[in-house]
Amino acid sequence: MLPEKSLFWSKPRQFIRSFGVPIGLVLLSLWDLRVDLRLLFENFTFIALAFAVYKHPLAIFTLLIVPRFLSRRI
Repeated sequence: MLPEKSLFWSKPRQFIRSFGVPIGLVLLSLWDLRVDLRLLFENFTFIALAFAVYKHPLAIFTLLIVPRFLSRRI
């Protein structure tokens, strides 16, 4: 016999509602920065870092602001 559906599914749904959007934003930001991150890991230069920030400001901003969203939800 399975427990009541509302009790069984309440925790995963609450987790997805709370953390689904921020985690999705982080994944999409990292996907956008994947080539620049690879270049930075292989050969770090400040010019490459400045180029990554200049070319991907929304992804950088998202990665900087997501911890604030997560701290408010906990």
